[in-house]
Amino acid sequence: MNPTTIAAMTDRERSRSTTPLARRVGGNSDSLTVAQAFAEIWGEIEASLHPILGRRGLTALFRRSAHVSAPQCAFLAILAEGEMDLVARDELVSVFCSQTADTALDGGSLLLNSFRELLSTLIGAGLTERLLQSVWSSPTSGPSAQDFPR
Repeated sequence: MNPTTIAAMTDRERSRSTTPLARRVGGNSDSLTVAQAFAEIWGEIEASLHPILGRRGLTALFRRSAHVSAPQCAFLAILAEGEMDLVARDELVSVFCSQTADTALDGGSLLLNSFRELLSTLIGAGLTERLLQSVWSSPTSGPSAQDFPR
């Protein structure tokens, strides 16, 4: 996207376009696709951060991110609740599938951005970027081999 396009985007569109979730699901997707992509991304985040934050710390940060995001996307309040344990994939898929595709994508993007911001406040932006680099810079974020002439 060029700078003019980005400047013309709404906050909602900008939030959505900057997350790995939007890149993974593409333009035309249903809520199941969004749900599965979010659960996959969360699994990658867990794998990256579990050794550092531990089980309870990771879950607490996830649930806090959902709580902070819930006023802007009400269905995320469901994810803010629950016992202090790792968020189950089945729970994520179920919650996201019960939404429209657009609502699920907006909520998932908002939740991922909130999680990243909260983590940054705890450990710093530089370390957050390094720890989440594999998640945020997905293979689909750059040009594919098809984009280059042979």
